[in-house]
Amino acid sequence: MVLRPATVLLLTAGLATAQIPTNPLVPPIGQPVPAAQDPDKAKPKSPEQEAADLAAEKERLLREIRYVQDRGKNQKRLLADKLTGKPQSFRSIDAGSNRAAPAPVPTAAPDTKPRLARIATPEEMANHPTGTMLAANGRAISQRAFDDLMQWLADSPGQPDEKMRAQRALYELIRTEVFASHFPDSDVAERMADVEAQVAAGKSMTELAKSVGTISGAAPGGAVNITRNSAFGARLEIAAFSTEVGKRAQPFRHLNGLVLLQIDSAEKGTPPAPDRRTGTVVLVPYTTELGAIQNVHAAMNTGQVDILVRDQAVLDMLPTFFTRHVTPVPFQESPTGKIMAEISQLDADIGHLLEAGDEASLQKAGPLRARANELRKQLEALGVDMGDTPGGAPIKVQEEPKKDEPKKEEAKKQEPKKQEKTGG
Repeated sequence: MVLRPATVLLLTAGLATAQIPTNPLVPPIGQPVPAAQDPDKAKPKSPEQEAADLAAEKERLLREIRYVQDRGKNQKRLLADKLTGKPQSFRSIDAGSNRAAPAPVPTAAPDTKPRLARIATPEEMANHPTGTMLAANGRAISQRAFDDLMQWLADSPGQPDEKMRAQRALYELIRTEVFASHFPDSDVAERMADVEAQVAAGKSMTELAKSVGTISGAAPGGAVNITRNSAFGARLEIAAFSTEVGKRAQPFRHLNGLVLLQIDSAEKGTPPAPDRRTGTVVLVPYTTELGAIQNVHAAMNTGQVDILVRDQAVLDMLPTFFTRHVTPVPFQESPTGKIMAEISQLDADIGHLLEAGDEASLQKAGPLRARANELRKQLEALGVDMGDTPGGAPIKVQEEPKKDEPKKEEAKKQEPKKQEKTGG
């Protein structure tokens, strides 16, 4: 058989193709070459893998949210722990001997030497807002707050000279900020917001004063009579006389906390009687722990206050207590404060007795009213007007007859009548 050359060539090519091994990485002849995979690019995930990754990310975010919420709930306690510090503790190790553990080394006594006010450096004043006049324990007191108190005191009758007014205004401002510096602001501000919400919801100020608190000198239900030169302080007087009847002043700082003041009535006095405002005061205290309050009073009265002033002029206006060493005096309430507190308690007792209405209660109310009237006269002598009793109408106290009166009447009856001389 004779094979043609074309046939031989085809058979030869077929045999050569059959002998070449197949490479899985090389596509067959005639098929497109797939694009090469980028080694730096991640392989696409399956839907199941993407769902698992999203679930894990969700769980991580939920853990972070729970952590932030727990921190928010505990921030008050954490802040209080930072401010108060932890007490020192001492421990001893018993190695088996029967000897007593050594006594801890006593720590140094706290410094009770008064700290004197000084002029601040420009860097120290730069840490406070513009218009700061001085800083007490790091809390700024503005020039505007001082000017407002000075103007009020200047317009009040019976005030001393400008130097004494400046000392009184600065002392009130410093004392208020010193108290505020010992307690966190967030806690008292939050509780005041709750009080305002309850008032807006219809709860009476009197109920809140009884349950939350009120200022010293007010009745148990928060009732106050405010005049100029009162024992409540110039800041409260300004709020009282600048608020319309039936309205409430914006909460402001008082000695022991934040005050919410509502004005119930106004009376225009005829000289020498002063103008008067009656209102209700709710005090949200910084703390209810008496020991903490007494510690702040002790720090204030022993001069344990850091005061930085703007310049020499402000330093010269400060009370000498803050500019030179003085003998520390123990804390005691002012005489007017004691009298006003006793009057408030007497008024409350009288109100309860009058509500009872029986003869025995009315007899008990008489001596209490006499004592309250006596204390009011003492306040008037000190230039303070407490006004009428909020507990009810005055009670007439029946005076006992003097022992000498019957003898005088009997002597007059036995004395012979004198004959009148007539002209003859």
